[in-house]
Amino acid sequence: MKVAIIGAGTAGLALAKMLIHQDIEVTLFEQAPTLDPVGAGLLLQPSGLAVLAHLGILEETQKLGAEVTGLTGQLPNQQRIVDSHYAQADSRFFGIGIHRATLCHVLTQSLANERQITWRFQHEITHLEDKGSQVIVKGHCNDQSFDEAFDATIIANGARSRLRPAQWVKLDKPYPWGAAWTIVPDCIYGDPKILHQFYDSTSMMMGVLPTGSLPSDPQKRLSSIFWSLPTGQFDTFAKAPYSAWLAKVQSRWSDLATCLDAVFKDNQQHAFRIRHIKNTIQSLFDIFDAPTIDSLKTIHDETNEDTNALAKICEAYGAEVVRPKLQYGIESLLEHPLQCRDVFGKVGNTIIEAFAASPNRRFENFHYRDVMLDEFKEGSRVISMPYPMYEYADHIDKKYEHQEDLLTNNTIAHKEIVHLDDQRQIIGDTAGIYKCGKHIFHTHANPQQKLDIVEHSRMCITTNGIEWYRREFPQHEFVSLNAYGHVDGKFAILRPGLVLTWAERYVPQIMKDHNWDIILMEESANFDGKTIKELCEERGLNKKYPLEHLFGLSQETRFDCNVLSLDENTIITSGYDKNLADKLKKYNIEMIPWVNRWNVLFSGGAHCCSVDLEREGKLVDYFS
Repeated sequence: MKVAIIGAGTAGLALAKMLIHQDIEVTLFEQAPTLDPVGAGLLLQPSGLAVLAHLGILEETQKLGAEVTGLTGQLPNQQRIVDSHYAQADSRFFGIGIHRATLCHVLTQSLANERQITWRFQHEITHLEDKGSQVIVKGHCNDQSFDEAFDATIIANGARSRLRPAQWVKLDKPYPWGAAWTIVPDCIYGDPKILHQFYDSTSMMMGVLPTGSLPSDPQKRLSSIFWSLPTGQFDTFAKAPYSAWLAKVQSRWSDLATCLDAVFKDNQQHAFRIRHIKNTIQSLFDIFDAPTIDSLKTIHDETNEDTNALAKICEAYGAEVVRPKLQYGIESLLEHPLQCRDVFGKVGNTIIEAFAASPNRRFENFHYRDVMLDEFKEGSRVISMPYPMYEYADHIDKKYEHQEDLLTNNTIAHKEIVHLDDQRQIIGDTAGIYKCGKHIFHTHANPQQKLDIVEHSRMCITTNGIEWYRREFPQHEFVSLNAYGHVDGKFAILRPGLVLTWAERYVPQIMKDHNWDIILMEESANFDGKTIKELCEERGLNKKYPLEHLFGLSQETRFDCNVLSLDENTIITSGYDKNLADKLKKYNIEMIPWVNRWNVLFSGGAHCCSVDLEREGKLVDYFS
């Protein structure tokens, strides 16, 4: 396979290294004649260092970079308003401050002896032509035109790239703030392993970052000085004398000014450079080919149509529908905000903001924040789980979602929830609990004790997670189920005394003891034996499946059981079980079928896609 990478900055070089490790032939195009030492200092976070370790260059990066253990933020009155350290998360964590040119040098040196890379300097790429199975890269070199075919092309030449298709760019205008920066000899201020920041209200901010050294002079340690300012003030700042800027620092942070004055002996040598930030949202679509992008857009548009249809059904039956405000699109973070029931709920007058067992879904709650605040304004109590630290053990395979064997899939998933439980994390999907008057049913919530069952669903509540729910709702009685996953994937309470399920073993014993009627779905209403990938391909993805981290076995595929109850005589469900409507008629219940074309991808039905914010009635014990 031949891949073209356009741009030999840190992203292009790192990607080249990674692809070569996978025996992929790489051609790296760079517009400049050489890789000169340009750019400012930057701070590599632990996640970035993990990538460098994977590439085998972390040790060399540490030699030339500067270890950073934390961040402090100080006001003019010397008060610290930020005092954050990596060790607070994990004693092994740290950052590295490094000159951009140094990082590029380390990456370049690691590629020096690789045979699978072809370097093309002084090559300006002007156009990419998609031929379906190939991409034609066109451009100029030394006033001569050229074109070359590749199996794939990766655009890595920065936010100002002119190669990115216009439809991928959602926002393209100057950002109102930028920064002046300069690299100086080591500015020793306080702890030399700290990124020091300084703030004066919202009008002034500066920073001093330990930056390591350049490869040409590894003994000479450096610091990066940043001064934030509105873009409209760039010209004024550039023309003002150095003494005027230092006076502003002196009047607020005199000790810092003394350190700066000691290193700014040569004003010309260390003149500030202006960094103008362009507010361009770099779409994740940049890394996908055209068929995959089309698949994503199809999923997005059709799911939008289907959820709009669900809202109209609810409104037609007298329900007031509140739609959450989308905070990010699927093109900027490949996660869906569709299953609000999983992380957002309401018990009585209390709004619950929970966190799911999957770290991929850590940002979903932001979509429902406006709804939560509106409910708070109307008098609801609002509670939120402590934000979990999703730290997985190194011995756990991160690609468990790709496993298509049910036993392997669930074994590895169980190891992850056990590891989170060992860390005492408070985690519990709101769909892992199900309220029925005074009683709250929940799936198995003791990861240290594995159930003697094999099923699609994974455990989604830790020991501290269910304890958190119990303490927040002491007036309720909690009933544990002999099952994993989400309760609404097991049964649905249609009204007091009547429950719908696809397997009688999921009906709580307390319901059987009180002679509740049980409606059983047909077995044909599920998708046993097929993976999510296979089900999506049946629906037209044609093997262009972009959300690879969701690969695996379908977990909640009994969608007729995932019922949204509008009242005691009306429900919305998927309609796969053709005989269900007749069974419901015996109980005078009308079934409204709702088609969600991509339910197999998102693994949820009408109940998953909704949250009850207000219902009539009082707290009742249906089993007294």
